[in-house]
Amino acid sequence: MLNALRDGAKSGFLKFILLGFMALAVGGLVLTDVGGFFRGGISSNVVAEGKGIEISIREFDTTVRRALATQNISSQQAYQMGYINAILRNELQMRLFSRDAERLGLRVGDDLVTQQISKIAEPLAEGGQDKGAALKQVLRARGITEGQFISSVRQEMANTALQNAIASSGVILPDLYTKQFYAAKNQSRDVRAFVLKNSGIKDIEAPTEEQLTAYYEANKMQYATPEMRKLTLAILKPEMVTDTIDITEDEIQEAYEYNIEAYTKQERRQVQQAILSTPELANNVAKKIAAGSSLKKAVQNVTGDVSAYLGQNDFAQNGLPEDIAGPVFAAKQGETVGPLQTALGWHVMVVTKLLDAEVEPLDKVRAELKKALLQERSLETLLETANIIDDRLAGGEDLDILVDEFKMSTRTVGPIKRDGVNKKNKNELEAYGEDALPMLEVGFDYETGESAPVIETADGQFVIVRVDDITPLTYAPLEDIKTGLEKQYIEQQRSLMNRARAQDMFASLEGGADFKELAKNAGARIQTFSKLKADQDAPKLIGPLALSRLFTKNQGEAVLGETDGGIVIAQVSEIYFADPDKTKKEDLEDLTETLRSESSTTFLATYVDRLINKADIKINDRLLARTYGMGSE
Repeated sequence: MLNALRDGAKSGFLKFILLGFMALAVGGLVLTDVGGFFRGGISSNVVAEGKGIEISIREFDTTVRRALATQNISSQQAYQMGYINAILRNELQMRLFSRDAERLGLRVGDDLVTQQISKIAEPLAEGGQDKGAALKQVLRARGITEGQFISSVRQEMANTALQNAIASSGVILPDLYTKQFYAAKNQSRDVRAFVLKNSGIKDIEAPTEEQLTAYYEANKMQYATPEMRKLTLAILKPEMVTDTIDITEDEIQEAYEYNIEAYTKQERRQVQQAILSTPELANNVAKKIAAGSSLKKAVQNVTGDVSAYLGQNDFAQNGLPEDIAGPVFAAKQGETVGPLQTALGWHVMVVTKLLDAEVEPLDKVRAELKKALLQERSLETLLETANIIDDRLAGGEDLDILVDEFKMSTRTVGPIKRDGVNKKNKNELEAYGEDALPMLEVGFDYETGESAPVIETADGQFVIVRVDDITPLTYAPLEDIKTGLEKQYIEQQRSLMNRARAQDMFASLEGGADFKELAKNAGARIQTFSKLKADQDAPKLIGPLALSRLFTKNQGEAVLGETDGGIVIAQVSEIYFADPDKTKKEDLEDLTETLRSESSTTFLATYVDRLINKADIKINDRLLARTYGMGSE
């Protein structure tokens, strides 16, 4: 279980909470409709319901908006792309796992949750910023309260422990299955192919004026000089307000007392732990310990490896499953506890140290508290200042006046295209990362002289974009490009006619025509390729797409593919399956492990399917379509 809990920092859900990404995964299952979530309608304002589960459209819409916060797509676009259904599937599966984890007594203590949150906040604190302040800033930007976040972390850690336990269940694979899979996976194929070149299509008529004009109108963006804009960025940074803030000793004392729980460590036990798969193994490990062995060596001697040994950790009583917590906290230092059975297996533990409750004194954390308060106050002041600037801009005040008053820095950008690239093909907003997209959006939405509303960036700055100059989109006149356009039109017609010829020949081949006769009639030369493999670099004539499709065909079947200057027709002429008895034993063992891992994922999917069917989940498809479908604005 401890390994599972450590993995929580990597979980997709936490990244979704912190970074706004659409982490739509529970064990990799949510992008498939496992169990058939979307299978019926319900009424009112409930978007999904089942036994003991109900999700209202209001709370689901909050989840959707958080998930899409940094995707820069509308909820209508997300619905069309299937993301809304994926978010709902993820939310349902999270709840189902949480409920089952609770049923099995999987509880995560405050100490573990605190450690996990500290790990999560670590990469957010840049340039000496306090981790707590950085985390609060991200949560505020995502509209998430601290209570909601802590609850989500605790829930995800329990879910991850349960998923890992399920996925690690033993899967037995017969040797014959591995060998058959190896033979198919490492097969090779003989292929023959010929090319129908576009240049083989002769006598293409020159386009009429009407055809050329229509072709120009359909492809005129190829001859466009894109719209260019010159922008001013006015930037408000946290350090611009820090010097105006003073933190008093009374404020530090008040913050310390308010957060005293954060500086209080409960009574704990330092515990070494191993989880064995059978009671026999667990009893043998306990006997080895009683004879004087360490837990780690006992696990090594009994099982042949140390994978069941989970190391040493500190636990508060509420940080352990109920079946384990009592015996562990009743034990004396140095005593062995167990074997004890839980849903995760048979536990054997050694209590290595008794840790009393303790409170860190104020003197020890004063500097840290003052720094956190200063950064938190800076963020609040910065936000207030940004709101004042936003209101005054909305009232028509000139940006230059606000820049002078609030000592903002400015930067001139452009002329640039809509993607931020200038005439020298350099991206002038590259340093802003994902924040560049909203800047460009408003920069190309407003007119000359207008300033857009304040934008908050991921690093805690605020940016105002003003449009200084606009060079409109222009097109090269038809008369200036007429000669080249005629050649392009003719080449396109030649390519279309050659494609039609290839499709006719392919249909004949599928109807039983002889491959050699088709090539001969077309005046094409057949090329042969011996013992091609699916994972090798494709021959240039065939190309990677056609090669991958050839490995889905039976002997004698063919595929069409694109190649330089024409269409290739390729046919499977022979299939050779690999002989597993001639390969290394280690290779087969590695393949067995890979297949076992994939089978564990399938086992997890089956478990989820059982939860879904048991809960009898129903989805209000009409409500989803009405809320997020096209025209729902």
